[in-house]
Amino acid sequence: MKQFFFLLTIVLFITSCGGDDDGDLGRITFIGRDAGWVIASINSDLGEKSSAAVAATSDEDIAMTGQTRAEVEQQFIDLTLAETSVDNCDRDDVLFFLDNGQMRIIQGAEVCPEAGDPTVLMGFNDNFYSSDLGATMLVIRSDDGVELETYTVEELNASTFSLRTTRTFSNLLVGSFTYEVSYTLRAN
Repeated sequence: MKQFFFLLTIVLFITSCGGDDDGDLGRITFIGRDAGWVIASINSDLGEKSSAAVAATSDEDIAMTGQTRAEVEQQFIDLTLAETSVDNCDRDDVLFFLDNGQMRIIQGAEVCPEAGDPTVLMGFNDNFYSSDLGATMLVIRSDDGVELETYTVEELNASTFSLRTTRTFSNLLVGSFTYEVSYTLRAN
């Protein structure tokens, strides 16, 4: 009987010492917070990568498009702004990670001024997510199970959820290049 209590004491001591409040296994619980997440910022190197791709494109290739170099550069500036600009109408949209693995956006009262301007988090809406137990990565899938994107979780705690992914841009004029995009969400 003394051996049983001795072993029980050792097990309780080890489990109480081994847990850390914000450790890898515990941080997964923050993903599905009841009040959801709102967008704080989006950062990307798309602008730098697209500028380099346009600069590497010959004048002859650009001329064959019927556009000037400045017009092509402006298209990439617009693309970068569309992907990284967070408007006030985006800041009041709340992203929820539901228990069934689905992600849902509840749009706030502020409507974006341009008709059809989707929230910057629209790629998450109505898709499904999965994560490893340490919450070091997040995989986004469509409702039919097709993998859409994989994110590296940079930070996850009670107030901040930061995730990063690598995307590929490709077109006939500039070819293909990869770029990084990171989302920083804050607790709602």
